[in-house]
Amino acid sequence: MISAISKIRRQHCRVLVVDDEDEFRRAFVFRLRHQYHADVDDAEEALAALTKVSDGDAFDLILMDVSMPGIDGFEACKAMRARGVGIRIVLMSAHEENRAKAKGLGLQFLDKPLNDRSLEEILLACGGGSTS
Repeated sequence: MISAISKIRRQHCRVLVVDDEDEFRRAFVFRLRHQYHADVDDAEEALAALTKVSDGDAFDLILMDVSMPGIDGFEACKAMRARGVGIRIVLMSAHEENRAKAKGLGLQFLDKPLNDRSLEEILLACGGGSTS
């Protein structure tokens, strides 16, 4: 049986990580690149992420923190959708109340600290896989 990590590595998912917390963002980018062999770019704020996707940078997935200065993750999602960006967006937060709000908007959600299985399910979906 092929492991979830092996399946994810073969997909070469293109991911944009958006988080204002430098230490978390850098560690997460490193993990995605080295453990999952993803092609990863990052942004430390929502405006930078909006610029990257508006400039035509191609991503399969955006993993975005909710709580950021300026434009938060929810507002960034709305702005991206208003600009016609159809990339899959998953919001991340350590605050439980953000989970309910994300669900209410029809968005996927990852709890911080990140759970390996939940992250792998999201990454598998980049290539249409599943963990079952």
